[in-house]
Order: sequence, then C-alpha cells, then structure tokens
Amino acid sequence: MALHGDRLAQLRRERGITQAELARLLDIRQNQISGYENGRFKPSTETLITLIKILDTTADYLLGLSNKRHPDAEPEPDLTDLEAEMLTLMRQYDDASQARLIQLVQLAGGLHRRDDS
Repeated sequence: MALHGDRLAQLRRERGITQAELARLLDIRQNQISGYENGRFKPSTETLITLIKILDTTADYLLGLSNKRHPDAEPEPDLTDLEAEMLTLMRQYDDASQARLIQLVQLAGGLHRRDDS
C-alpha cells in the first residue's frame, strides 16, 4: 500500500523537521524522504513504524486509510483529504484569526457552492 506523501510532508513540516533531519533519524538518504513525499518510493515496514513513532501519528493516517492523525486523538469526522487539510490549517490559528478566515471565505466572490439538491 502506498504512503500518502503529502501527509508525511505536512506532519514533518508541522514538527519543524527538515527532510535531511528526518533522513538522519531514519538512517537513510534525504532523497529517499523526498521520494516518499512525492510518491516515487515506498518505505519498508520498519521505516514506516519508525516514521509513525517520530511523527506521533498512525499508520492508517500515513497510508490514507483514516483521517485520525494521532493515536490518542478523538476520531475526526469522515472528511475528504481537502477538508482535513483545511481543518489542519485552521487549527494553526487562534480563535480570532479563525473567525476572520471564515468571514473571508463567506465574503469571497466567484466561489461555487456545492449544490446538494
């Protein structure tokens, strides 16, 4: 099963870890990290287990089987990858900034709303 490289990259960046630092922690070359993130390479089971520990996440999240990012986290509602990314971005801001971002989205012109009818 393929690793979701975008999730790996996002978790790595959120923790302030460079590709070079992660490669050192995994005892592999930096180009392998780049390959994992862009989908060219698949990590071994041993490497995947180490990634999970370093990034404090779940195998299911890295493999795209679940949106539950952390082992002890409450399960997220069933979100698409784009919705999960939006939620992750929102959580980086304080309440006041989140409210301003919501207003901005509501005021943005030219966006097509999803028609559920």
